[in-house]
Amino acid sequence: MAALFCYSVGVFGVLLLVPLYSQSVPGTNVLDAGLLVAPMGVGAIVTMPLAGRLTDRIGARLPGVAGIVTVLAGTLACVGIGPSAVALFVIGLGHGLVTPSIMASAYRTLPGAAVPGAATASQIVIRVGSALGAAVVAVVLQSLSVRTAPPRSPLASPGPGARSDDPPAPARAVTVPVSRTGLRGCGRGWGTA
Repeated sequence: MAALFCYSVGVFGVLLLVPLYSQSVPGTNVLDAGLLVAPMGVGAIVTMPLAGRLTDRIGARLPGVAGIVTVLAGTLACVGIGPSAVALFVIGLGHGLVTPSIMASAYRTLPGAAVPGAATASQIVIRVGSALGAAVVAVVLQSLSVRTAPPRSPLASPGPGARSDDPPAPARAVTVPVSRTGLRGCGRGWGTA
């Protein structure tokens, strides 16, 4: 389970990073950035059935290690030349080898009655790991981002043109995104439209 967690942290962090990075390139729109990760899914579709058969025949170690090496090669290609469909396809090929191998090795030694609980636990581990990976990438990107404006206290006044009933900055950070979703009746204070 620890290997599944660590792998989920890494690969789903990349899934968040690639579209964000590609959107920073002038001329790339949101749709193009989102479609850039599609080759990862295609690569995984290609290798997942193969990984299952290989794991049944030779065990999980070789397909798992081969998958991790393949993911690392695709990631290094993304770092070296930038995210491309080929590099992301390679990451997907590796992902398709790693995930079934890790899951099969986790279930192989369990008695039949324990498999449903293990399946639930593995899904929880994947979800928590992927959320943590995305959060870590977001925090690292935020801390590395270049700020052109001088830092401002979050408790500073909202600035010229603000109404007296506008919330303080920390409350705006939470309520403004909610108000932009178009949800109505989610409160009777700041940020409701």
